[in-house]
Amino acid sequence: MSYSLSHPVLGQLNWDDKYQWWESKIYIGKVQVELLLRKSSDQVEELTNQFALLVARLNEPNFERGLRLKIAESLRNDYIEHIKIIRTQPLDIESFAGKMRLEHVAFSDGQFSLSYDDGSLFAGHLLVGHFDSSGNLKDADVAG
Repeated sequence: MSYSLSHPVLGQLNWDDKYQWWESKIYIGKVQVELLLRKSSDQVEELTNQFALLVARLNEPNFERGLRLKIAESLRNDYIEHIKIIRTQPLDIESFAGKMRLEHVAFSDGQFSLSYDDGSLFAGHLLVGHFDSSGNLKDADVAG
């Protein structure tokens, strides 16, 4: 069954029965990203409002940049091991983070994940950071 709802910040959210989440596409900065809101309770209005606050923060360049740097720092050793194979010089953390482009924001129970295009740092994989409700990085990984 297809459901949708409209939110002033998150836009038109459509329910995906297969994955059990609400999804939408909006712009964060100049980049269109996919939003995924996992429904863990019937309090959709409260969840969408919490998610909207996160999206507003992500539109603050220093906030999103800080989260991106946390992911880059966490994945630095994996990156160094990868570039040893292809025999190239490693990028510094700022340059590493600068290649990352936000693609997906997922939100569930106050926690969130950010998925980035890797800018060809890992041969076209997604770089994913999982954060708690305070923006502390829980873990990061290379996906796909």
